[in-house]
Amino acid sequence: MGRPVILGNGALTVGLNESGLVHDFYYPYVGLDNLTTSRSVQHRIGVFVDGTFSWVDDGSWITHVNVEHDALVSDVQLANETLHLTLRLSDFVDTTYNAFCRDIRVQNMSDQTRDIRVFLHQVFEISRGGRGDTALYVPDGPYILDYKGRCSLLVFARSSEGTPFDQYCVGNYGIDGKEGSWRDAEDGELSGNAVEHGGVDSVISSVVTVPGNGESSVEYWVAAADSQYSAEKIHDQLLTHGLAARLESTRSWWQKWLHTAKPSLTSVPELEQIAIKQSLMVIKAHTDRRGGIIASCDSSIYNYGRDYYSYVWPRDGAYAMWPLIRLGYTEEPKKFLSSAVT
Repeated sequence: MGRPVILGNGALTVGLNESGLVHDFYYPYVGLDNLTTSRSVQHRIGVFVDGTFSWVDDGSWITHVNVEHDALVSDVQLANETLHLTLRLSDFVDTTYNAFCRDIRVQNMSDQTRDIRVFLHQVFEISRGGRGDTALYVPDGPYILDYKGRCSLLVFARSSEGTPFDQYCVGNYGIDGKEGSWRDAEDGELSGNAVEHGGVDSVISSVVTVPGNGESSVEYWVAAADSQYSAEKIHDQLLTHGLAARLESTRSWWQKWLHTAKPSLTSVPELEQIAIKQSLMVIKAHTDRRGGIIASCDSSIYNYGRDYYSYVWPRDGAYAMWPLIRLGYTEEPKKFLSSAVT
C-alpha cells in the first residue's frame, strides 16, 4: 500500500507509515538506496511519564496521520487517553538542506505539571544487509553518527528550551539474537552505550517539563550527507536557525512551487483543489532532482513480493509529467526528458 505521508526534496525522501513512524528513508537518490528495512519495525517513538512507558505503535494510542494541504509537511496526532498525553508531529524534509526534521509538540492533558521523557529510535541499514555499519555517540556535538562509506547520518534532538538530548544508547540490531537498543528504553532510562558496529540502532531521549493542560516541544532531525563534516555543516545550520524557521521556509517553498498551478485551478471547487495540490506534491516528491520519476517509493511490496517498485518507467514518468506540463511546470519535464535521452 502507499505511504500515508511522503516527504522529499529531490535527494532525500522519507515515507511515514500509519503510525506516523519512518518507514522509508531514501538517500541520496529518490527511490534508490533505502536506508531502512521494510521487513522490520523501525524508528519508534516512545514516552515515559508517571512511571509508565509506551511506544506510540503499541495499540494504546489513537492515531491520525495526514499531510498539510499546501506543503509537504505532515500533520500527525497521537493521543493516549490513559496517559493523558497527546503528541502532535510536524515532519518535513528541508527544501534547502538534506535533513529530515520533526517538530514534536507534547501536550499534557492532565491538570498536574509533569516531566515527560520522549524517546526517539532510529535504525538504518546503510551497507547492504546492514552488516557493515557503525553508530556512535559524539560527545562534542552531542549527536549520534550512523555511517558507512560515503553516507553519514547525524541524529540530534533538543527540548524547546534548547537543551540537547540527555540520554542515549547505541546497540546492535538484528544480529546475534539482539532485538535492538530500543529495548533499553522501556524502563525509562538509557544505558549510555556509546558505539557499536555491524547491524546497529540507537535511541536518544529528551525530557520536557509540561505544566497542567500545557504544551512543550522537542526538536529532532537526521542530517544526511557524504561525510561527517558535511553532516555537521547541515546540523550547524539547523541549530542556528531552529526548526520553527526551517519549517516556515519549507512551507513557503512548497506554496511558491504550487503557485504555478494556481491560474488553472481558479474554477475548480476547493476540495478538488486540495486533492490536486496534494497530488502534485506527491509527484514532486517522487521526482529526483536529476530528472528521474519513481513509480513508487513505498517498500511495503517487498514484504509480499521479491522486489520493490522504485523504478523509473519512461511510460509512467510521462504520465506523471503530462499534468505538470499542462499546468505550466517546465523544470521537472525538461529534466525528465533530458535524463530519458541521455
